[in-house]
Amino acid sequence: MAIDRQRAGLAILRVCIGLFFVFEGLGKIRWFTDPSILGGQLNGWLGSAPPDSLSHAYLQRFAIPGVAVFARLVPLGEMMSGLAILLGAWPRAFALLAFLMAWDEFLYALIMTQTPAAKTLPVAINDFIGRHGLDFGLLATGGVIAALPPVVIAFVFQRYIVAGLASGGVKG
Repeated sequence: MAIDRQRAGLAILRVCIGLFFVFEGLGKIRWFTDPSILGGQLNGWLGSAPPDSLSHAYLQRFAIPGVAVFARLVPLGEMMSGLAILLGAWPRAFALLAFLMAWDEFLYALIMTQTPAAKTLPVAINDFIGRHGLDFGLLATGGVIAALPPVVIAFVFQRYIVAGLASGGVKG
């Protein structure tokens, strides 16, 4: 009986990411009883944001006044998303999330890949830096190629991203 390694690898990755979200939510469970933990973090960000910036306005008008609601929704959202991914309820969302999380894991890939066939694109781009020379053209080309998939994903889903941002920013 042959083992489908790709399917098994994706199942393991799905479980790991699901557990990550569940434990992230459990780590914030104290926010239910003490929203001032999140409020303190938001107030710290408010103090460091420039007074005329969009971040300052958002924190002052929405985030800090709604800290009691956010302190309950964030852990619940993380735990429920983790359970949904664990149970396989959101396979497309899981695939997109796994892709975007794995895309930027340069250090892990640099340390853990041992064969040239297993190298990720950012690690392969890092190999263009030689001991005695640096080919900036090759590095820039590799960087552009590496940036294309997330940019294409953003353009494809731009309509949904803008709709989500607009619906979340309108008070109704």
